[in-house]
Amino acid sequence: MGHASQIERRYAVKLSARSAAILLAMFVFFRPAISMPLSEQNGRIQVSVGYDSNLYEDPQSPFAAPFLRLQYDRSWHKKIRSLSPAFQLGVWTSLYPQYTQENKIFLHLSGSIDRQWTNRWSTRLTVLARSKYFLAARAGYREGKAALFSLHRLPHQWQIEHSILLDLWRFEQNARYNFNLAEYSLVLLKPVGAYGKMWIRFSASRGWFPAFAWAASGHVTVGQKNRTVLAETGVRILSPGLFTVAVQLANNTSSIPALSFVQWSSQLTAVWKIRPRWYLRSFFQYITKRYSVPAETGSEPFQPDPELGEGNRFTLDAVWLLRNSLSLVLRFQNLHLESVFRNRYYQKRLFEILLEWQ
Repeated sequence: MGHASQIERRYAVKLSARSAAILLAMFVFFRPAISMPLSEQNGRIQVSVGYDSNLYEDPQSPFAAPFLRLQYDRSWHKKIRSLSPAFQLGVWTSLYPQYTQENKIFLHLSGSIDRQWTNRWSTRLTVLARSKYFLAARAGYREGKAALFSLHRLPHQWQIEHSILLDLWRFEQNARYNFNLAEYSLVLLKPVGAYGKMWIRFSASRGWFPAFAWAASGHVTVGQKNRTVLAETGVRILSPGLFTVAVQLANNTSSIPALSFVQWSSQLTAVWKIRPRWYLRSFFQYITKRYSVPAETGSEPFQPDPELGEGNRFTLDAVWLLRNSLSLVLRFQNLHLESVFRNRYYQKRLFEILLEWQ
């Protein structure tokens, strides 16, 4: 036990040093953007305490624990003739005083640059890097993403957008789950009122898992390739609150038949004021996922992080504006997500009290 504890402490120090190095690199990268005269700067700090009904995302034996969460976000934006650069930085951590092995930190860094070429044509390049690290264990992931968008304005206020995306994932605990994704997307949009819009989206993507291994019927398959076709339609309206509704259908064909599926998804986001200094915001997502091989639940993990699982989500925030820049938020979340095992789901409820400065 003593030897194992020393290893864990050394690794925790290593992770802490690496996290500090990442934060320092972020600061160096953003320093020029912070120092220039920006037209818009937004910052947010959140401090919250809460209760997690299923700390380990276990489908069968949930274990509850209190937690403390700290979050800092900052964004910058500037208009330079036909260019519009923007940057976002986020750092947040979840701490469990009684179960420190679950303490983790999230880092988020993204940037974009818009270019207005003509009155009817504009482009946007976005780059994103994010990571999650456990502070006392070798676990977590890193994601790097880049996307290029091309927006064309058509007659009668219609718009058409093409985009290509490359997404890379790397997992600390097991390289067999590393994967790469390439996607092409086509979106047809039309404004609705002052702040609303409606859209229809189609996308096609390819995913590669070079080292993934799957055992079935005494045979082991190494390497996985996915082809996903997706269609989505949605609308956002402002009357009297802000409401967004979207419906999505995805068909995933995998080189491993047990991991092919068809998925329906519907989402509802709403924000509305109930009193001069009180308002509610909510998010609801319902997913129906059917595997092509309706077999028993998976006997081995098909992905390493249960927090990345898809499923049903409901979030409700009650927000009280104490001052112009200070809010008190009461948050409830109910999650029913697919665990690291295929077709096996876990339930989680979260209760939080947040103080938010903007």
